[in-house]
Amino acid sequence: MPISSTWVLLAKLSDLEQAELLASFLRAHDVQSYLPDQYTTSNLWLFSTALGGCRVMVHTEDLDQAKALMQSYQAGASSQSESSLETTSAEETPTRSASDDDAQRAFRSAVFGLLILPVVAHLYALFLCGRIVRRAEPFSSRTHFWLAVGISLFVLALVVRLLWLALS
Repeated sequence: MPISSTWVLLAKLSDLEQAELLASFLRAHDVQSYLPDQYTTSNLWLFSTALGGCRVMVHTEDLDQAKALMQSYQAGASSQSESSLETTSAEETPTRSASDDDAQRAFRSAVFGLLILPVVAHLYALFLCGRIVRRAEPFSSRTHFWLAVGISLFVLALVVRLLWLALS
């Protein structure tokens, strides 16, 4: 289904599964929905962060109804998550910080850089690691952090060495 002037953005969700659940909920309530980033984020999951997540599009005339349905969907999802949280204790639920997210994103970027766009991806991974260091907050993803730093520095050093040999 191509995007035309009749399709408008309803939501941008961080992962494909949540976008598919919302789109299915909308379709169950007779609101046509479309996920233009569905195949990109499923086949090239590393690009989903660069794309900003997965978009959920609806027809312009269904936008108000879709917003109301989305609010009821989110309210239902939050009440389900609250009820499941009541069964677990506070010590069992891990807290994730922004540094944890950046460490995992840096690790993914470093691994992605081994396959495609080595210099760009590794510079981005080092940028994310620098943000973690500047925050100076405790985080639990130290393994991802150090792997991202190690892989990125190794690859960048290798690229510099190869350029130096090629130019001399």
